[in-house]
Amino acid sequence: MARHNVLFLFCLLITCFLVPSLALSVAGHSSCSDFVFPKNMVFASCTDLPNLDSFLHWTYVPSSPTLHVANRHSQVSSSMWVVWGINPTSKGMVGTQAIVAYKKPDGTMGVFTSPVNSYGTQLQEGNLSFPVSDLSASFLDNQMVIYAVIELPENTTRVSHVWQDGPVSGNTFGMHQVSWNHLRSMGT
Repeated sequence: MARHNVLFLFCLLITCFLVPSLALSVAGHSSCSDFVFPKNMVFASCTDLPNLDSFLHWTYVPSSPTLHVANRHSQVSSSMWVVWGINPTSKGMVGTQAIVAYKKPDGTMGVFTSPVNSYGTQLQEGNLSFPVSDLSASFLDNQMVIYAVIELPENTTRVSHVWQDGPVSGNTFGMHQVSWNHLRSMGT
């Protein structure tokens, strides 16, 4: 009887610990805390975003007040654009002050700011309602990362943000999908 209990416990442990970790590795998903940035870049906080295989890494410096961010999108191809942005006026897409990244036809990364004023936005370059600096992006191993430093109004402790991805052909940005995951890619 004791041998049967040990076998049952062993099977239970395998089921609880090994199977979920195998499923995550097969799905290509990693947590934000497992990621190592180049050049010893470190962020104080990170969040596994609930949709689009995305992760947000950030460090808030209240004395500045600045927000240093890295938004990672996994499972994307070089023919996709990715966006991360803050909506300072409401939740959702319209009003978002976005940062767009994509791989240009010459193989270099393009990154620019784009205010989203309507649902029919074309992701055109434009100034945001707050200062943004140190814009850059990278693409490696089907993962695109947007880097930026954002100046926030003093005493800002929470922001609404959105993230998205969609197709790009050359320098022409197509509309993102309207699936459940795409429509729910927002948080606080």
